[in-house]
Amino acid sequence: MAFRQMTRADLFLIITLLSETLLIAATWPLWTQAGPFPAVPCMSAAAGVSIFIDRMLLIGLLGAMLFVAGRLFWRRNAETETTDQVRQDGVLKIGLLAALLSAAALTILNQHRLQAWHWLFMLLLVQKILIPRAELLRLWRLSVAVIYIFAAVSRLGPDVAQGMSREVVYVLAGWTGLHQFVKSEPNLFVVCLLLTLAELAVGVVLAVGRIRRVGVISAMVLHGTLILVLSPLGLNHHPGVLGWNLYFLLAVPVLFGLSNRAEGTGEPQQRAVSLRSRVMICGVVLFPLSGLCGLADNWLSWQLYSPRPEVVRVFVHLEAVHRLPPAVRPFVGQPPPLSDWCPVRIDRWSLADTGSPVYPEDRFQLAVAGFLMTQAADGDLRAELDAPQVPGWWHRRVSEFRSSEALQQRQKQFYLNSEVIRTGD
Repeated sequence: MAFRQMTRADLFLIITLLSETLLIAATWPLWTQAGPFPAVPCMSAAAGVSIFIDRMLLIGLLGAMLFVAGRLFWRRNAETETTDQVRQDGVLKIGLLAALLSAAALTILNQHRLQAWHWLFMLLLVQKILIPRAELLRLWRLSVAVIYIFAAVSRLGPDVAQGMSREVVYVLAGWTGLHQFVKSEPNLFVVCLLLTLAELAVGVVLAVGRIRRVGVISAMVLHGTLILVLSPLGLNHHPGVLGWNLYFLLAVPVLFGLSNRAEGTGEPQQRAVSLRSRVMICGVVLFPLSGLCGLADNWLSWQLYSPRPEVVRVFVHLEAVHRLPPAVRPFVGQPPPLSDWCPVRIDRWSLADTGSPVYPEDRFQLAVAGFLMTQAADGDLRAELDAPQVPGWWHRRVSEFRSSEALQQRQKQFYLNSEVIRTGD
Protein backbone atom coordinates (compact mmCIF):
# COMPACT_ATOMS: atom_id res chain seq x y z
CA MET A 1 0.00 0.00 0.00
CA ALA A 2 1.17 3.54 -0.71
CA PHE A 3 -0.02 6.93 0.37
CA ARG A 4 -2.35 8.35 -2.26
CA GLN A 5 -3.84 11.68 -3.20
CA MET A 6 -7.21 11.89 -1.46
CA THR A 7 -10.42 13.19 -2.98
CA ARG A 8 -12.28 16.07 -1.39
CA ALA A 9 -14.89 13.68 0.00
CA ASP A 10 -12.23 11.49 1.62
CA LEU A 11 -10.50 14.49 3.19
CA PHE A 12 -13.83 15.76 4.55
CA LEU A 13 -14.53 12.34 6.06
CA ILE A 14 -11.09 12.25 7.70
CA ILE A 15 -11.69 15.70 9.21
CA THR A 16 -15.04 14.41 10.50
CA LEU A 17 -13.41 11.33 12.06
CA LEU A 18 -10.70 13.45 13.68
CA SER A 19 -13.28 15.89 15.00
CA GLU A 20 -15.38 13.09 16.48
CA THR A 21 -12.31 11.68 18.22
CA LEU A 22 -11.25 15.04 19.66
CA LEU A 23 -14.77 15.90 20.83
CA ILE A 24 -15.08 12.51 22.54
CA ALA A 25 -11.78 13.26 24.27
CA ALA A 26 -13.11 16.67 25.36
CA THR A 27 -16.22 15.01 26.86
CA TRP A 28 -14.52 11.79 27.98
CA PRO A 29 -16.54 11.24 31.22
CA LEU A 30 -19.76 11.29 29.18
CA TRP A 31 -18.64 8.22 27.21
CA THR A 32 -16.98 6.26 30.03
CA GLN A 33 -19.74 7.04 32.53
CA ALA A 34 -17.05 7.80 35.11
CA GLY A 35 -18.97 10.47 37.06
CA PRO A 36 -22.18 10.58 39.08
CA PHE A 37 -24.30 12.54 36.59
CA PRO A 38 -27.33 10.34 35.77
CA ALA A 39 -27.31 8.32 32.55
CA VAL A 40 -30.76 8.15 30.94
CA PRO A 41 -31.10 5.33 28.38
CA CYS A 42 -33.44 5.71 25.41
CA MET A 43 -35.29 2.56 26.53
CA SER A 44 -35.99 1.52 30.09
CA ALA A 45 -34.94 -2.05 29.24
CA ALA A 46 -31.34 -0.81 28.96
CA ALA A 47 -31.26 0.46 32.54
CA GLY A 48 -29.40 -2.55 33.92
CA VAL A 49 -26.74 -2.75 31.20
CA SER A 50 -23.26 -2.73 32.73
CA ILE A 51 -21.07 0.33 32.25
CA PHE A 52 -18.45 -2.15 31.00
CA ILE A 53 -20.52 -2.43 27.79
CA ASP A 54 -20.26 1.34 27.24
CA ARG A 55 -16.50 1.18 27.49
CA MET A 56 -16.26 -1.74 25.10
CA LEU A 57 -18.47 0.08 22.61
CA LEU A 58 -16.28 3.17 22.96
CA ILE A 59 -13.19 1.10 22.21
CA GLY A 60 -15.02 -0.36 19.20
CA LEU A 61 -15.97 3.11 17.96
CA LEU A 62 -12.46 4.50 18.29
CA GLY A 63 -10.96 1.39 16.69
CA ALA A 64 -13.39 1.48 13.76
CA MET A 65 -12.68 5.17 13.15
CA LEU A 66 -8.94 4.48 13.19
CA PHE A 67 -9.45 1.64 10.70
CA VAL A 68 -11.52 3.82 8.36
CA ALA A 69 -9.01 6.68 8.52
CA GLY A 70 -6.21 4.21 7.75
CA ARG A 71 -8.05 2.84 4.72
CA LEU A 72 -8.67 6.37 3.43
CA PHE A 73 -5.02 7.28 3.86
CA TRP A 74 -3.35 4.14 2.55
CA ARG A 75 -5.62 2.27 0.15
CA ARG A 76 -4.36 2.10 -3.42
CA ASN A 77 -5.59 4.68 -5.85
CA ALA A 78 -7.66 2.33 -8.01
CA GLU A 79 -9.58 4.77 -10.15
CA THR A 80 -9.04 2.57 -13.21
CA GLU A 81 -9.13 -0.81 -11.43
CA THR A 82 -12.86 -1.34 -11.03
CA THR A 83 -12.74 -4.77 -9.33
CA ASP A 84 -10.10 -3.71 -6.80
CA GLN A 85 -11.94 -0.47 -6.12
CA VAL A 86 -15.18 -2.31 -5.37
CA ARG A 87 -13.35 -4.62 -2.96
CA GLN A 88 -11.72 -1.67 -1.21
CA ASP A 89 -15.06 0.15 -0.89
CA GLY A 90 -16.61 -3.01 0.59
CA VAL A 91 -13.92 -3.27 3.26
CA LEU A 92 -14.24 0.43 4.00
CA LYS A 93 -18.01 0.10 4.45
CA ILE A 94 -17.49 -2.66 7.03
CA GLY A 95 -15.42 -0.23 9.09
CA LEU A 96 -17.98 2.53 8.60
CA LEU A 97 -20.81 0.21 9.66
CA ALA A 98 -18.90 -0.88 12.78
CA ALA A 99 -18.36 2.76 13.73
CA LEU A 100 -22.01 3.63 13.09
CA LEU A 101 -23.38 0.71 15.13
CA SER A 102 -21.05 1.48 18.05
CA ALA A 103 -21.98 5.17 17.96
CA ALA A 104 -25.70 4.38 17.83
CA ALA A 105 -25.50 1.84 20.67
CA LEU A 106 -23.73 4.37 22.88
CA THR A 107 -26.57 6.85 22.38
CA ILE A 108 -29.20 4.20 23.13
CA LEU A 109 -27.48 3.60 26.46
CA ASN A 110 -27.46 7.32 27.30
CA GLN A 111 -29.50 10.04 25.60
CA HIS A 112 -27.04 12.62 26.87
CA ARG A 113 -24.61 11.45 24.17
CA LEU A 114 -26.90 12.72 21.43
CA GLN A 115 -24.76 15.83 21.20
CA ALA A 116 -25.20 17.75 17.94
CA TRP A 117 -21.71 16.84 16.73
CA HIS A 118 -22.26 13.12 17.44
CA TRP A 119 -25.59 13.19 15.62
CA LEU A 120 -23.96 14.83 12.58
CA PHE A 121 -21.21 12.18 12.66
CA MET A 122 -23.77 9.36 12.55
CA LEU A 123 -25.78 11.08 9.82
CA LEU A 124 -22.72 11.49 7.60
CA LEU A 125 -21.76 7.84 8.12
CA VAL A 126 -25.24 6.65 7.11
CA GLN A 127 -24.99 8.71 3.94
CA LYS A 128 -21.50 7.43 3.17
CA ILE A 129 -22.71 3.83 3.50
CA LEU A 130 -25.94 4.16 1.53
CA ILE A 131 -25.45 6.85 -1.12
CA PRO A 132 -23.61 6.30 -4.44
CA ARG A 133 -20.20 7.96 -4.60
CA ALA A 134 -21.19 10.28 -7.46
CA GLU A 135 -24.03 11.77 -5.41
CA LEU A 136 -22.44 11.77 -1.97
CA LEU A 137 -20.67 15.13 -2.06
CA ARG A 138 -23.87 16.92 -3.05
CA LEU A 139 -25.79 15.33 -0.18
CA TRP A 140 -23.05 16.05 2.37
CA ARG A 141 -23.10 19.69 1.31
CA LEU A 142 -26.85 19.93 1.80
CA SER A 143 -26.59 18.20 5.20
CA VAL A 144 -24.10 20.80 6.41
CA ALA A 145 -25.90 23.77 4.84
CA VAL A 146 -29.21 23.01 6.58
CA ILE A 147 -27.46 23.24 9.96
CA TYR A 148 -26.93 26.96 9.41
CA ILE A 149 -30.46 27.40 8.10
CA PHE A 150 -32.32 25.70 10.92
CA ALA A 151 -30.04 27.05 13.64
CA ALA A 152 -30.88 30.56 12.43
CA VAL A 153 -34.60 29.93 11.90
CA SER A 154 -34.93 28.49 15.43
CA ARG A 155 -33.72 31.85 16.82
CA LEU A 156 -35.95 34.09 14.70
CA GLY A 157 -38.72 35.68 16.73
CA PRO A 158 -39.34 38.39 19.32
CA ASP A 159 -36.75 36.72 21.59
CA VAL A 160 -33.94 36.77 18.99
CA ALA A 161 -31.85 38.94 21.33
CA GLN A 162 -31.93 36.39 24.14
CA GLY A 163 -29.66 33.51 25.06
CA MET A 164 -26.31 32.98 23.39
CA SER A 165 -26.90 35.66 20.73
CA ARG A 166 -27.07 38.31 23.42
CA GLU A 167 -23.85 37.14 25.06
CA VAL A 168 -21.97 37.01 21.76
CA VAL A 169 -23.06 40.54 20.82
CA TYR A 170 -22.01 41.87 24.22
CA VAL A 171 -18.51 40.43 23.82
CA LEU A 172 -18.14 41.76 20.26
CA ALA A 173 -19.45 45.16 21.36
CA GLY A 174 -16.91 45.29 24.16
CA TRP A 175 -14.08 44.51 21.74
CA THR A 176 -15.19 47.13 19.20
CA GLY A 177 -16.09 49.91 21.61
CA LEU A 178 -19.83 49.68 20.90
CA HIS A 179 -20.86 48.58 24.39
CA GLN A 180 -22.95 51.70 24.97
CA PHE A 181 -24.70 51.21 21.63
CA VAL A 182 -25.97 47.70 22.48
CA LYS A 183 -27.12 48.77 25.96
CA SER A 184 -30.21 50.00 24.16
CA GLU A 185 -32.62 47.05 23.83
CA PRO A 186 -33.88 48.12 20.36
CA ASN A 187 -30.28 48.39 19.11
CA LEU A 188 -29.39 45.03 20.64
CA PHE A 189 -32.44 43.44 19.00
CA VAL A 190 -31.47 44.78 15.55
CA VAL A 191 -27.85 43.60 15.85
CA CYS A 192 -28.89 40.10 17.00
CA LEU A 193 -31.47 39.92 14.21
CA LEU A 194 -28.91 40.93 11.57
CA LEU A 195 -26.40 38.35 12.80
CA THR A 196 -29.07 35.64 12.74
CA LEU A 197 -30.16 36.60 9.22
CA ALA A 198 -26.50 36.56 8.15
CA GLU A 199 -26.18 32.97 9.38
CA LEU A 200 -29.37 32.05 7.54
CA ALA A 201 -27.94 33.60 4.38
CA VAL A 202 -24.74 31.57 4.75
CA GLY A 203 -26.78 28.36 4.87
CA VAL A 204 -28.89 29.32 1.86
CA VAL A 205 -25.84 30.28 -0.22
CA LEU A 206 -24.07 27.03 0.64
CA ALA A 207 -27.21 25.02 -0.15
CA VAL A 208 -27.81 26.73 -3.51
CA GLY A 209 -24.13 26.75 -4.47
CA ARG A 210 -24.28 29.47 -7.13
CA ILE A 211 -22.01 31.88 -5.24
CA ARG A 212 -20.28 29.23 -3.16
CA ARG A 213 -17.11 31.29 -2.67
CA VAL A 214 -19.11 33.90 -0.72
CA GLY A 215 -20.75 31.21 1.44
CA VAL A 216 -17.47 29.48 2.25
CA ILE A 217 -15.67 32.69 3.22
CA SER A 218 -18.67 33.90 5.25
CA ALA A 219 -18.89 30.59 7.12
CA MET A 220 -15.18 30.72 7.94
CA VAL A 221 -15.51 34.29 9.25
CA LEU A 222 -18.55 33.23 11.30
CA HIS A 223 -16.81 30.30 12.98
CA GLY A 224 -13.52 32.12 13.40
CA THR A 225 -15.37 34.90 15.22
CA LEU A 226 -17.30 32.44 17.38
CA ILE A 227 -14.09 30.63 18.35
CA LEU A 228 -12.61 33.94 19.56
CA VAL A 229 -15.80 34.92 21.40
CA LEU A 230 -16.19 31.52 23.07
CA SER A 231 -12.48 31.19 23.90
CA PRO A 232 -10.86 32.27 27.19
CA LEU A 233 -10.53 35.72 25.59
CA GLY A 234 -14.32 36.03 25.70
CA LEU A 235 -16.97 33.80 27.28
CA ASN A 236 -14.53 31.00 28.16
CA HIS A 237 -16.85 28.19 27.09
CA HIS A 238 -16.09 24.50 27.33
CA PRO A 239 -13.56 23.02 24.85
CA GLY A 240 -16.30 20.91 23.25
CA VAL A 241 -18.10 24.05 22.02
CA LEU A 242 -14.84 25.38 20.59
CA GLY A 243 -14.19 22.02 18.92
CA TRP A 244 -17.59 22.08 17.20
CA ASN A 245 -16.83 25.49 15.64
CA LEU A 246 -13.27 24.47 14.75
CA TYR A 247 -14.68 21.48 12.87
CA PHE A 248 -16.78 23.74 10.62
CA LEU A 249 -13.90 26.17 10.17
CA LEU A 250 -11.84 23.31 8.69
CA ALA A 251 -14.56 21.19 7.09
CA VAL A 252 -16.57 23.81 5.17
CA PRO A 253 -13.75 24.92 2.80
CA VAL A 254 -12.83 21.29 2.18
CA LEU A 255 -16.39 20.12 1.58
CA PHE A 256 -17.62 23.02 -0.54
CA GLY A 257 -14.39 24.25 -2.08
CA LEU A 258 -14.60 26.99 -4.68
CA SER A 259 -15.52 24.89 -7.73
CA ASN A 260 -18.79 23.46 -8.98
CA ARG A 261 -17.14 20.62 -10.92
CA ALA A 262 -17.51 16.98 -9.96
CA GLU A 263 -14.85 15.00 -8.10
CA GLY A 264 -12.16 13.40 -10.21
CA THR A 265 -14.02 13.36 -13.54
CA GLY A 266 -13.46 16.83 -14.91
CA GLU A 267 -17.11 16.85 -16.00
CA PRO A 268 -19.99 18.94 -14.65
CA GLN A 269 -22.01 17.30 -11.90
CA GLN A 270 -24.65 14.88 -13.12
CA ARG A 271 -28.27 15.96 -12.76
CA ALA A 272 -29.67 12.47 -12.20
CA VAL A 273 -30.39 11.62 -8.56
CA SER A 274 -31.05 8.08 -7.33
CA LEU A 275 -34.11 7.17 -5.28
CA ARG A 276 -31.98 6.63 -2.17
CA SER A 277 -30.55 10.13 -2.52
CA ARG A 278 -33.99 11.64 -2.97
CA VAL A 279 -35.26 9.94 0.18
CA MET A 280 -32.20 11.07 2.09
CA ILE A 281 -32.56 14.65 0.83
CA CYS A 282 -36.16 14.70 2.04
CA GLY A 283 -35.07 13.40 5.44
CA VAL A 284 -32.25 15.93 5.75
CA VAL A 285 -34.75 18.78 5.26
CA LEU A 286 -38.00 17.46 6.75
CA PHE A 287 -36.56 16.03 9.97
CA PRO A 288 -35.21 19.40 11.21
CA LEU A 289 -38.44 21.03 10.04
CA SER A 290 -40.37 18.64 12.31
CA GLY A 291 -38.25 19.89 15.20
CA LEU A 292 -39.66 23.38 14.72
CA CYS A 293 -43.10 21.77 15.09
CA GLY A 294 -42.12 20.19 18.40
CA LEU A 295 -41.59 16.63 17.12
CA ALA A 296 -37.86 15.98 16.62
CA ASP A 297 -35.36 16.69 19.40
CA ASN A 298 -33.94 20.20 19.49
CA TRP A 299 -30.29 19.40 18.85
CA LEU A 300 -31.13 16.71 16.30
CA SER A 301 -33.05 19.34 14.33
CA TRP A 302 -30.15 21.82 14.58
CA GLN A 303 -31.70 24.26 17.05
CA LEU A 304 -28.28 25.41 18.23
CA TYR A 305 -27.53 28.49 20.38
CA SER A 306 -31.31 28.91 20.41
CA PRO A 307 -33.55 30.13 23.26
CA ARG A 308 -36.28 27.81 22.00
CA PRO A 309 -35.48 24.43 23.71
CA GLU A 310 -37.18 23.29 26.89
CA VAL A 311 -35.60 24.18 30.23
CA VAL A 312 -36.14 22.26 33.46
CA ARG A 313 -35.40 24.15 36.66
CA VAL A 314 -34.91 22.23 39.89
CA PHE A 315 -35.26 23.76 43.36
CA VAL A 316 -34.41 22.30 46.75
CA HIS A 317 -35.66 23.59 50.10
CA LEU A 318 -32.99 25.40 52.06
CA GLU A 319 -33.23 22.93 54.94
CA ALA A 320 -32.90 19.89 52.64
CA VAL A 321 -29.71 20.82 50.77
CA HIS A 322 -27.67 18.50 52.99
CA ARG A 323 -29.82 15.56 51.88
CA LEU A 324 -28.72 15.88 48.26
CA PRO A 325 -25.84 13.71 46.99
CA PRO A 326 -22.45 15.35 47.71
CA ALA A 327 -21.75 15.60 43.96
CA VAL A 328 -24.76 17.89 43.49
CA ARG A 329 -24.31 20.28 46.41
CA PRO A 330 -21.65 22.51 44.76
CA PHE A 331 -24.25 23.40 42.12
CA VAL A 332 -26.91 24.58 44.58
CA GLY A 333 -27.28 28.35 44.51
CA GLN A 334 -28.52 30.79 47.07
CA PRO A 335 -32.29 31.27 47.39
CA PRO A 336 -33.82 34.48 46.04
CA PRO A 337 -34.86 37.14 48.58
CA LEU A 338 -37.83 36.12 50.75
CA SER A 339 -37.65 32.52 49.46
CA ASP A 340 -36.52 29.24 51.03
CA TRP A 341 -36.00 27.47 47.68
CA CYS A 342 -32.47 27.17 46.27
CA PRO A 343 -31.87 26.59 42.54
CA VAL A 344 -30.05 23.38 41.59
CA ARG A 345 -28.05 24.10 38.41
CA ILE A 346 -28.19 20.77 36.60
CA ASP A 347 -26.70 22.48 33.51
CA ARG A 348 -23.54 23.37 35.43
CA TRP A 349 -23.47 19.93 37.02
CA SER A 350 -23.55 18.38 33.55
CA LEU A 351 -20.66 20.54 32.31
CA ALA A 352 -18.55 19.85 35.39
CA ASP A 353 -19.19 16.11 35.52
CA THR A 354 -19.45 15.10 31.85
CA GLY A 355 -17.73 17.96 30.05
CA SER A 356 -20.83 18.49 27.89
CA PRO A 357 -23.92 20.73 27.98
CA VAL A 358 -27.05 19.16 29.42
CA TYR A 359 -29.20 17.57 26.69
CA PRO A 360 -31.93 20.18 25.94
CA GLU A 361 -34.95 17.87 26.00
CA ASP A 362 -37.70 17.93 28.61
CA ARG A 363 -37.78 14.15 28.94
CA PHE A 364 -34.05 13.97 29.70
CA GLN A 365 -33.97 16.86 32.13
CA LEU A 366 -37.12 15.63 33.89
CA ALA A 367 -35.41 12.26 34.32
CA VAL A 368 -32.52 14.03 36.05
CA ALA A 369 -35.00 15.97 38.21
CA GLY A 370 -36.78 12.73 39.07
CA PHE A 371 -33.49 11.15 40.10
CA LEU A 372 -32.80 14.06 42.46
CA MET A 373 -36.29 13.80 43.93
CA THR A 374 -35.57 10.19 44.91
CA GLN A 375 -32.53 11.40 46.86
CA ALA A 376 -34.58 13.64 49.16
CA ALA A 377 -37.78 13.43 51.15
CA ASP A 378 -41.04 14.16 49.36
CA GLY A 379 -41.69 17.89 49.29
CA ASP A 380 -38.03 18.86 49.65
CA LEU A 381 -37.58 19.29 45.87
CA ARG A 382 -39.72 20.76 43.15
CA ALA A 383 -39.21 21.13 39.41
CA GLU A 384 -40.42 23.55 36.77
CA LEU A 385 -40.70 22.82 33.06
CA ASP A 386 -40.41 25.91 30.87
CA ALA A 387 -41.46 24.78 27.38
CA PRO A 388 -42.10 26.61 24.07
CA GLN A 389 -45.47 26.64 22.42
CA VAL A 390 -46.05 25.67 18.78
CA PRO A 391 -45.91 27.40 16.34
CA GLY A 392 -45.07 30.60 18.27
CA TRP A 393 -42.14 29.14 20.23
CA TRP A 394 -41.35 32.51 21.83
CA HIS A 395 -44.49 31.97 23.94
CA ARG A 396 -43.59 29.79 26.94
CA ARG A 397 -45.63 27.67 29.33
CA VAL A 398 -44.34 26.82 32.80
CA SER A 399 -45.50 23.62 34.53
CA GLU A 400 -44.61 22.90 38.14
CA PHE A 401 -44.08 19.50 39.78
CA ARG A 402 -44.02 19.44 43.58
CA SER A 403 -43.97 15.68 44.11
CA SER A 404 -42.53 12.54 42.55
CA GLU A 405 -46.04 11.36 41.67
CA ALA A 406 -46.85 14.53 39.72
CA LEU A 407 -43.53 14.33 37.90
CA GLN A 408 -44.02 10.67 37.00
CA GLN A 409 -47.38 11.44 35.40
CA ARG A 410 -45.62 13.83 33.05
CA GLN A 411 -42.75 11.41 32.39
CA LYS A 412 -45.14 8.68 31.27
CA GLN A 413 -46.25 10.84 28.33
CA PHE A 414 -42.95 10.49 26.44
CA TYR A 415 -42.29 7.81 23.84
CA LEU A 416 -38.66 7.46 24.87
CA ASN A 417 -37.59 6.71 28.41
CA SER A 418 -37.82 9.58 30.90
CA GLU A 419 -38.23 7.65 34.15
CA VAL A 420 -35.43 5.10 34.48
CA ILE A 421 -31.80 5.90 35.29
CA ARG A 422 -28.94 3.55 34.39
CA THR A 423 -27.85 1.50 37.39
CA GLY A 424 -25.41 -0.88 35.68
CA ASP A 425 -21.83 -0.88 37.00
